[in-house]
Amino acid sequence: MRDRIELIERIILDTKEHRPTLEPSAIVIDLDLASLGLPWAQFCTNAEKLMREFGSLPAHEVEAGRRGFLEAFLERENLYHTAWGAQWESQARSNIRRFLDFID
Repeated sequence: MRDRIELIERIILDTKEHRPTLEPSAIVIDLDLASLGLPWAQFCTNAEKLMREFGSLPAHEVEAGRRGFLEAFLERENLYHTAWGAQWESQARSNIRRFLDFID
């Protein structure tokens, strides 16, 4: 039981930086990032929902945090870590670039 708890804990911790240290983390991270690869309209809907979720914070802080988060992803060689997640790589990068241009 303790081994399973430690495994789950590691997977959850890996989602913080979106970098798997264990094979099972890769699919969880790809699932977490799947929304970046949605069609543009859905991507924008999710972005609006995220802004509402952080509505108690100053908008400029949320935008700065989001910008830093997304720019860091563009610097990575790959956003996704599995063959399953790789199907969204191109769309996700396009969405991120387009969104960053949009919020400038």
